[in-house]
Amino acid sequence: EVALWGYRQQAQVSQEQGYLAGVLGTAATVAAGRASTSSLIDHVCGQIVDVLQIDDCRFDSGDGVALPTLGNDGTMVRDGRPINVERNGLPTDSEIALVVQSGGVVYGRFLLTAATRVVRPSPEQLRVAVALANQVGAALAALDLAAPAEHAELDEPLAVTGEQRPAGIARAGLHD
Repeated sequence: EVALWGYRQQAQVSQEQGYLAGVLGTAATVAAGRASTSSLIDHVCGQIVDVLQIDDCRFDSGDGVALPTLGNDGTMVRDGRPINVERNGLPTDSEIALVVQSGGVVYGRFLLTAATRVVRPSPEQLRVAVALANQVGAALAALDLAAPAEHAELDEPLAVTGEQRPAGIARAGLHD
């Protein structure tokens, strides 16, 4: 029994180190400013899928319909009520919204799908997903800071990077 316990503890530590490496790698990419916004979003979607062991992740620059939402503290809320993810798993009957924000400005959301099986991520895994989404928010905020006021219109090239903003993202946050 002690050996099995030790093996489980070692596996958990290894998994947590993997989460940390992913977050740190994403933070380094954001800080370096070398990746395009779309490639960063795709990269983070892949990391979120791996961390939460879900089926799919996609970025949505709108605010759309009300969905179960993964909050900044790693808690899940549906219709104003908390969901016990460790006990009940992630919702399988709808997408899950993970807000992408920085400094109180919302830049969009990741829409997460966990439809093929019940997934019960740990609180640590949920917080890692939130941290990854916030890295995208920081990157989008940095684009806003780097862009002069005359480039505030949607989908115009940004002065510093020459990138395109993802559709629907403007300097002030979300716009339809």
